[in-house]
Amino acid sequence: MSNVKSFSDKELLDRVESLPSFNGFPTGYWLIAVRSNEDSFNTFDDKFYLFKGEKFISVWDGTTNAGSDLLHPDNPRGEAVLKSNEIYYNAWERRLHRGKVLAYCQRLALPIFRDNDRDKLAEEIGTPKNEIVGINIHPSSYIKGSVQARKFIDGWSLGCLVYDTRSEFDNFMDLTKGQQTLTAVVLKEW
Repeated sequence: MSNVKSFSDKELLDRVESLPSFNGFPTGYWLIAVRSNEDSFNTFDDKFYLFKGEKFISVWDGTTNAGSDLLHPDNPRGEAVLKSNEIYYNAWERRLHRGKVLAYCQRLALPIFRDNDRDKLAEEIGTPKNEIVGINIHPSSYIKGSVQARKFIDGWSLGCLVYDTRSEFDNFMDLTKGQQTLTAVVLKEW
């Protein structure tokens, strides 16, 4: 369950508009992911806010961090951490994630930090490098319609934006079904 404080629509939009990378609000659906300051290890402690233009649509729990695999990253450079406080225009496209579920998958190189200190925190360490590494937006279950919220991230994220409940992810995908690409913003909680 997310510990991110609640933000008003205006607070979220004002914060996004203040970003150096801001170049106007998308006209279609777009996502704001707020990364928890608490950063509780291996838990879904972030929030995802869906907007259409400047109109708030819905909010769900999720994660922007890697799960327990953060302790033993596959990549010797460390686990991927997407740079926060950035807006990424049309950076994801609707296609199969791991050949199993329709999701929004990374289509553009994005600034990625590599966290290799194994301290159970997803940190923006060093200098980010623009990479295509499969930072996808997907569910934490392949069982369509499942209403059970997953408590632990475990291997469901290696730095992706992951919904804790499949039915909530399905709702997100239904709402955005006419949209091939997606813009998303990752914000640090403030």
